[in-house]
Amino acid sequence: MSVLRPVQFISYTEDVANTIFQRHGVGYKVFADDEQFHKSVAPSDVNVALDTLRDCVIDVRQWCESRRLQLNSIESEIIWLGIRHASSKIASADLTLEIGDDVV
Repeated sequence: MSVLRPVQFISYTEDVANTIFQRHGVGYKVFADDEQFHKSVAPSDVNVALDTLRDCVIDVRQWCESRRLQLNSIESEIIWLGIRHASSKIASADLTLEIGDDVV
């Protein structure tokens, strides 16, 4: 449980949403102790999406470090959603994302 009051917490974390996520053009949801962000692309643009998400994760990680917080890569995950036909086109691509020394 955070020692910050809800309004203080929002003011503390809103710059992640207002700067980092928007700068990278990703959709997002911010919860009390969790952040989710997403990018919708065509199968042909999967590599572009991975680059965008990778850059966004790097910026979020730096944001956390600058505030003495730790991005928990063990609890991080990537979920690829799509119809079977579209998903089969990206099955051979490298769909992993590195967060520090961990591969998601």
